[in-house]
Amino acid sequence: MIWLHSFAVEGPDGAWGPLCEDGPDGRRQAISVAGRFSYADGRLGAGEPGSFELACTAGAMGKCVRFGYHPWQTRNLPQPVSHHDGEPVPSQLDLFNACIRMVRADYGGDGTGTTRNGMLIDLYDDYGIQAPDLDHRMTFEAGWTQDGAVCVSHPRVKENISLGEIAARWRRLAGRTGATCTEEAARSLGALLFNRSMP
Repeated sequence: MIWLHSFAVEGPDGAWGPLCEDGPDGRRQAISVAGRFSYADGRLGAGEPGSFELACTAGAMGKCVRFGYHPWQTRNLPQPVSHHDGEPVPSQLDLFNACIRMVRADYGGDGTGTTRNGMLIDLYDDYGIQAPDLDHRMTFEAGWTQDGAVCVSHPRVKENISLGEIAARWRRLAGRTGATCTEEAARSLGALLFNRSMP
């Protein structure tokens, strides 16, 4: 069970209003998440003892918790079919951070989001947390780790960034964009999460 909290803040005019903006489902609530979010690189870390973040349900952190990626869980994840002996099994925190990258379309893993509000995505993993919806209108976009995309088939918002700009800006993605980026290729590159979006 995830507890959602309603918070109000006082504005400069003395009026009180919700802390969080409306999410896709109209909720304006927050979830407390242990740790500290680094705005410098866009990932959640352990932080100092007792530290926590308020993750609004409309934001990437809140969405990822509600998708089932719970960074506080310590139980081992099941090994996916594609797992090979000797490969480390990711932690729940790794999946959570990969989800933040995916929700924000943070391809380079440096905290730079390239999406926009209201974009539809179909996310899934090999750990039994999220399964693909298989919406025929969507095609494979990218595979994700806590460090960003491992490859990008097409950008989610072409007006915000192109494949050429992705390859030029984040050199590790050069040669890993376009038709060479398939779900199978992303899996072979160590992707933890996958997503599909409108081409």
